[in-house]
Amino acid sequence: MIRSIVKLTSKTHRKFMCGCCSNFVGSNKIIHHEYSKVNPWNSLKEFSDFLMKNIIYNKDDIVVLNKPYGVGLSPPSTTPQRKTNTVITNTAHSGQRDYYLNMALPHIAEKLGYETLTVLKIPERYTSGVTVLSPCDKVIDKVRKCMKKASGRHQLFAHYWAVVIGNPQPNSAVLKMGITLKKNPNNNKDKQPVVLKEWSKNSVKCQEVKVFRVEHHTLCQQHLASLVEIRPSGTKWHFLRVYLAHMQSPILGDNLYGSRVQTIMGVPVTINPCSDAAKSPKKLPDNLKASLSLQPGQEVIIPTHLHLRRLILPHYLGHGDLILEAPVPSSFQWTCECLGLYQSGLGEERTFIENFNR
Repeated sequence: MIRSIVKLTSKTHRKFMCGCCSNFVGSNKIIHHEYSKVNPWNSLKEFSDFLMKNIIYNKDDIVVLNKPYGVGLSPPSTTPQRKTNTVITNTAHSGQRDYYLNMALPHIAEKLGYETLTVLKIPERYTSGVTVLSPCDKVIDKVRKCMKKASGRHQLFAHYWAVVIGNPQPNSAVLKMGITLKKNPNNNKDKQPVVLKEWSKNSVKCQEVKVFRVEHHTLCQQHLASLVEIRPSGTKWHFLRVYLAHMQSPILGDNLYGSRVQTIMGVPVTINPCSDAAKSPKKLPDNLKASLSLQPGQEVIIPTHLHLRRLILPHYLGHGDLILEAPVPSSFQWTCECLGLYQSGLGEERTFIENFNR
C-alpha cells in the first residue's frame, strides 16, 4: 500500500474561551500565562492573512490548513436557541470581534488564484486541526465520495488527539457505543448527551440514538493526565467529549462535560449529567494546577485540548491513501511538555496508524 503523508505546520495559534469563561479573561492574574497568549486580529484582513500562513498543502486542487482553536466555520444562527449545555457559546477577548473561516474564504481564494473555495472537512469550533478546502467540483465530489466510502467500510479516517485528565480505563479499546439526548427531569428544555452501552433497534430507527464505532489508544500517560488518540465514526452531539467523560477521563479544558467526573477520596466518580454540579466549570486537582502553573480559579482559561491530528483519504491516490497530518497548537504542546506526555506518544502513534486498513 502506497501512502502519501502531508505534514502541516503552524507557527502560531489563537485561543478563545467559551462563554462561561469570558468573565475571567480580563483578569490580571492570567495575563502572563501560556494559555492567555492570543493573536488578536484587529481586522478581517489580519485574520485572513493569519490563515494563509497556516496553509501548508495546495496541490491538485486540494488546499489544507491547520485550523486554530476557537475558529468556527460560520457565525451561529440568529434564531433563539434553547438554553442547554449542549450548545457552546463562545466569546473572544473583551472588545474583540469573532472571526469565522467563511469570512476569510474569499480573501484566501483570491490569494491562491481560485474563484471560490469550498470547505470539505473542518473540526468544530473548539477543536483545532486539519481543515480541507477545494476550488474544484470534481475534487469536491471525489473527496466526499472517498470519505463516504470509508464510513461505509467502517474505516475511521479522522484521528484526534486529546489531553485528558487521569488515565482512560482501559488504555485502548475498540467499541460500538450509542449516544442519546437525556431529558432533564427538572427542565424539559434541557437535554444532555449521554453514552449508552445498550439500545433498541427501534430507538435507532426513530433517530433517538446515534450509534458510533470508536477506538481509542493511550499514546502516553502519567499519573495526572494522558495523551490519547481517539478515532470516532462521527462527532454528533459532542460525542468525543461525552465519550471521554464517560471513560472518566474528561478532556483537559472541557468546561462543558468535564465536571461530569468528580473526584471523591481520590477516586474518579461519574455524576448525573443533568445535575448542576455536572454543568459547572471543571475543577482540577491541586497538583495538576501546579504542573500547569495555574492559580486557584484559573482553570477556566484552559483551552479545550482536542485536535484533529490526522485525516486519511483512503485510496484517494488510486492504490494509495492520502494522509494529512497537522501538528498540535503551541498551547497543546506546552501542556504535554509540562505534564511529560510527549516522550513516547510521538513514537507510538506511527504503530497505531498502521492498523488503519485492517
